[in-house]
Amino acid sequence: SDITDSYDAYSKGIDIVFESGVNSSGEVKCISGKCIGNSDKYLTHPAFANNLRGFWISKYEISEDNRFIPNVVAMKNASFDEYTGIINNLASVYGIDNINSHIITNLEWGATSYLSHSKYGLCTNNECKSIGMNKSYISEANKQDTTTGNVYGVYDMSGASSEYVVGDISLGSALSEVRTSENETWYNGLYVLSDREYTLRGGADRGLFYNSDIGMFDVSTRSVLVDK
Repeated sequence: SDITDSYDAYSKGIDIVFESGVNSSGEVKCISGKCIGNSDKYLTHPAFANNLRGFWISKYEISEDNRFIPNVVAMKNASFDEYTGIINNLASVYGIDNINSHIITNLEWGATSYLSHSKYGLCTNNECKSIGMNKSYISEANKQDTTTGNVYGVYDMSGASSEYVVGDISLGSALSEVRTSENETWYNGLYVLSDREYTLRGGADRGLFYNSDIGMFDVSTRSVLVDK
């Protein structure tokens, strides 16, 4: 509320560039001579601040048979520990070497949200569309319900099931990439408790940027793979 000349990222989109190599400090800097804003700098997203070059996010929520496939009903209402047990073991189940699997973290959800709200997602010519909301619990119900508005995006991060995302709220990390605003489409999470190792994102009639610890019904999740 103290800033009067801030860039309207929600309406116009987030300007994203890709770094060459890694930046472990996450400090603000220019990249390849390209700078924007009053500070003339970019910021390495915190999801990539620990020498991480990238990650693979599952295109769909976990299904009732423990897979991540289209046109099936998402698994709902397993406990956080049950989901953790399934997903953390995926790499070994499928024999994938040198890979770790885990429930998506809040920072990885945030990075995916930012990409969706840029020219790599739903924004063109300084104007952004809203991600579609899945009205069912079936994956790949509508390509408009993806982070790109077509079949190449990540499905169902808005609407349908809420999703567990990992983040120690008591330490603040679960909320570190959420931009609070009076605009509830940007952030309308309420009553986030201080004793959880997770928070909830997405969910029925809620947008891509929803963040909460309430509404504990119809909760699913998705996996992420990273290099060891």
